[in-house]
Amino acid sequence: MATVKVQNGQSIFDIAIQHCGDVSAAFDIAVLNDILLTDALAAGQGLSIPAVVNTDVVNYYKSRGIVPATDDLSIAEQWLSTFDFSFDTSFTGNNDGYSSPYDSIFDITFDHTY
Repeated sequence: MATVKVQNGQSIFDIAIQHCGDVSAAFDIAVLNDILLTDALAAGQGLSIPAVVNTDVVNYYKSRGIVPATDDLSIAEQWLSTFDFSFDTSFTGNNDGYSSPYDSIFDITFDHTY
């Protein structure tokens, strides 16, 4: 059984996929360390991990220097801040002169006050 140090923003699932090659190893990691799957992990915290389940996945992460950190919300916040979430409200519905036999069934109106 090996021991690993948690990196900033890592969850137990990140540890499982990176060091064991399968997310299902998270259950074993939780049992070995007497923690819950939902417990927040602290950077630098040591965790005992079970044997590798899938060496191909572990080698992939290792060879590319990938350190998954899905609990780090600051990364998601930085990513989301690059998007423009404003909406184009110029669409006004069926004003193109086309009449559909379904117009009377579907009374669709657009509220442009956002």
